[in-house]
Amino acid sequence: MSLPVVELIVGRFKDGVTTDHPSYKKLRDACVIGGLHKQSYGVAAEDSQTLYWIIHYETITPKDFLPKWPSDFCDYLKEVNEIMPEEPVSYYMPRESYSNPWSTKITSASVTEIALVELKGEEYVEKYKKLQQSAVDVLSEEPTAHYPWFSVIKSEKGVWTGLVFVGWDSKEAHEGWGAKNVALLQPLRDVAAKVSAVHVSMRDHA
Repeated sequence: MSLPVVELIVGRFKDGVTTDHPSYKKLRDACVIGGLHKQSYGVAAEDSQTLYWIIHYETITPKDFLPKWPSDFCDYLKEVNEIMPEEPVSYYMPRESYSNPWSTKITSASVTEIALVELKGEEYVEKYKKLQQSAVDVLSEEPTAHYPWFSVIKSEKGVWTGLVFVGWDSKEAHEGWGAKNVALLQPLRDVAAKVSAVHVSMRDHA
């Protein structure tokens, strides 16, 4: 797996749990102790119990990070079970799965659009890449959108998945752009078995 790697973690909090919960902070701190300093996180505007956590692997791969987990400081399963009814899902996006470098301005924008596009099958991967790149090219000309980025991977469940990240000035700006570009976006839906998109106000782990 070629560096850098961007990991997206998606999990659902138990009722009443927020990103300020001590167990979630402990998990983030454990990543830092293990060498993963660059992290952003937030919950979806559409569902405040769903966490989106982005971790950057710049000098170490996910496989090599596992032995570095500071288990004496943080029992991973214990802390996860404190805040979530089940383990979250991870999407690892290695360097060969995307064309443009990640920009921190994606998550420093007021709102970050995060879309997951589950493709109908492997035979749609190349077509999806071309369609998504066309959409990214158009987005790059939109003043309210910032640093559109996408990756295509085979998920841990074996499903070919496109992951799209765009910084926006606001949720409304994204929705207005989408309404004006239905013809551009429809072919993307035609190659997808499932599409989900959310808006997250991200913050960096300090």
